[in-house]
Amino acid sequence: MRSETMKGHNMLRSITHVGLLQLVDNQQFTPPIRRNSSLLSILVFLLFAMVGTVSAEPVRILGIGNSFTVDALEQHMQPLLGAEGVDAVIGYPYRGGTWLSQHDAWSQRNDTLPYNYRKFKDGQFTSTGLGTYSLKMAMEDEPWDWVIIQSDHDSAGIYQSYVPYMEHLIDFVHANCSNPNVKIGFYMTWAYDEGSTYSSFKLYGKNQQTMYDSIIAAAQQVMANHPELELLIPAGTAVQNARTSYMGQRLNRDGYHLHYNHGRYIASLIWYEKIFGVSALDVTWKPESITDYCADMCRHAVHAAVETPYAVTSLADNFSEPEHETIEPGTESHLKRMTVNGQNVVLGEDTAFTVKVDYTRTPVALYAYPIDNNAELNITDAYGADIERDVTKPWYYPLVTPEKGATVTYTIRVISEAMGADETIYKLSLVGAEAADITYPIASRADMEDFAEAVNGGSYALNAEVTEDFNMDHTKQDCWKTPIGTKDHPWTGTFDGKGHTISGFNIYYVDDPTLSAYTFVGLFGYIQNASIRRLRIIGTEESYFNRPSSGTDDTQNKAFSILCGCSEAGTIQDCSVSMPIFTNVSGSVGMIVGRNADVSGAAATVIERCYVGGTWRIRHKGIYGGIMGYGYNAVIRDSYSTCTMALQQDKGARIGGVLGYVNSSSSARSLKIENCHFYGKLTPFDGATTTSYIGAIAGVFNGTSVTAVNCWYREGSAPAVFGQHNNNSQGAQSATKTQFADGTVTEALGAAWEQGTSYPTLKAPEEEPTGIESIQPSDVRSQKILRNGQLYLMYKGTMYSVQGQKIFQY
Repeated sequence: MRSETMKGHNMLRSITHVGLLQLVDNQQFTPPIRRNSSLLSILVFLLFAMVGTVSAEPVRILGIGNSFTVDALEQHMQPLLGAEGVDAVIGYPYRGGTWLSQHDAWSQRNDTLPYNYRKFKDGQFTSTGLGTYSLKMAMEDEPWDWVIIQSDHDSAGIYQSYVPYMEHLIDFVHANCSNPNVKIGFYMTWAYDEGSTYSSFKLYGKNQQTMYDSIIAAAQQVMANHPELELLIPAGTAVQNARTSYMGQRLNRDGYHLHYNHGRYIASLIWYEKIFGVSALDVTWKPESITDYCADMCRHAVHAAVETPYAVTSLADNFSEPEHETIEPGTESHLKRMTVNGQNVVLGEDTAFTVKVDYTRTPVALYAYPIDNNAELNITDAYGADIERDVTKPWYYPLVTPEKGATVTYTIRVISEAMGADETIYKLSLVGAEAADITYPIASRADMEDFAEAVNGGSYALNAEVTEDFNMDHTKQDCWKTPIGTKDHPWTGTFDGKGHTISGFNIYYVDDPTLSAYTFVGLFGYIQNASIRRLRIIGTEESYFNRPSSGTDDTQNKAFSILCGCSEAGTIQDCSVSMPIFTNVSGSVGMIVGRNADVSGAAATVIERCYVGGTWRIRHKGIYGGIMGYGYNAVIRDSYSTCTMALQQDKGARIGGVLGYVNSSSSARSLKIENCHFYGKLTPFDGATTTSYIGAIAGVFNGTSVTAVNCWYREGSAPAVFGQHNNNSQGAQSATKTQFADGTVTEALGAAWEQGTSYPTLKAPEEEPTGIESIQPSDVRSQKILRNGQLYLMYKGTMYSVQGQKIFQY
């Protein structure tokens, strides 16, 4: 009954921009009633006529903001509107972190296309890609009924940041919108999480209350000084209201963006209530990912904010911690095991399980492996989550992650047909901890993608280990597109392949000419003080790094790899990559590392005991190294390449079997290649003698702080040992195929090597040691590294404390 009523209301709302009085006065239809009939009779007739004869226009809403507008519109708004029977078109030109001043500047330039225009219409979502749309193009796309302008969240509480840009944007909307009756609203954002580490939080003394009060004061000034604004969407107050409930500081996913589930639901609800005039308390739809109790809290938080937009309404009395019954222990487990972020929890022994989890509020992964495929798993958490499903494969559930030091208890019920429908009940307690304490298990493509999503979603220090070999089953159209870690948010954890192989791996990347800098592509995008070890990657299809003809040339800030795009003080050990590659980018390309980050004061990147192989096709100028592309402040030790690298166009490439390019005379930016060999083949473009530099060990190897020690290459494998160099003490030499095969080169390379069929190969890595060994901290061969905020010494693949005590061997 309510659904049909809502549809009628929504049909009326959807034509409000036409105007009911104008509809009657213009005699678009003539009601068979007198002019002096009651208003109620007229409205009833209009509703009847519209249902029968009028095709209602959708309500058109354009959002101008940044990722905080995305929080409101992209996930929950469309299903909410659909459930409520509302036909709407929603558009938003998106570019992350955009300020009002930037929107204003870009609105005046039609030759600038800074945005990705995203749009929901007719049940379809479209996204044009970054750098394809201007603000004017978005404004002219539809006859918008509403245009909602959001402040930048950094300066939402600083009124000066609105002047004169809000006024300019209001004028811009009226000048460019084809609907003369367009209405303009203001979207007030929220204060950051109490524990937020976001840099702009310091503008408010890193105090949530100070930031909220500042946002309220600025919003009041904005509304008072801009009477053209017909609507205030007080999302900041709705969020602050919700924080007075049992949710507390659980409204954000990364300290400032809203939580994907309840946080974004609040943002969508308040847009809905303010624009369509329907109380959030009357909304029945909710995301499946939140409970009825949580959804009810969100609705009350929103409606209270609409009623009192500039003051907090406490929900503490009505939405305190839900009560739970006392659960008696079950008698038998019907699950083999559960895994919570990599830590196994064995059921059937006790009802109290305590597992530490990452406190960054990325949802915790719980995997349950059933003995009986007909078993049902039901989970109830401290916030009322209730999930019950039949499945035929391992179950995955997202759990609410507690804050650091806090505890969340889940009640787990297992019902199994095989056990006569007996019910077994357990409790699982999750305790908030540092992400570095967590190890994420990876045994499939889905696991790998989930790990990438968790890291890029905020768990930047999350660790992982591969538990078995698996196939990614990539194709060109369906391949790896989510590098782990970015320059702004590097990955800082440990990834242990445990000697397992990831096969079927492929990257298909076409450079976007509109992106100016910081493109890092690979399984890992950008790592910092991180460790990758004991991992094998195999791809049978050709990985593809391409640039359009208008693409930018940038070897400094564009790096491409199979394993790691860019490393800042990373350690990569006992890894191998084997696959064909096509590269047509003017960037830095290497199969293990694309480039090392040139960061002042950072420790060196260390690549040890690694192997690469495969056929390369190179068609553009750039820097290409079998193991590493662009090297500064790095060590490549006990590693080798068997790559066949063919230059197919002579455009000034730098190509090396081991390293592509280094040029440094600074001790802080030194590079060393030690105990390495090249047994591949480098083929120059016909007649390429002056514009490209090709060398078996390195393409360009210049500088007084650049050294090669005890390196070997197969005779005739390349035009030179170094394509270009100005250092006369290059410790590299050629050997014949016979010397590579008879043990001569193997013996020269040292203890890490053993003789293969045709050339030296690396010995298998040693097992993790037990017991304690030590070195002298003054040992000049050791290297200082900073990891997870602690200083350590590295020597021959082993980590020591600064006192010289052995910590771990890689």
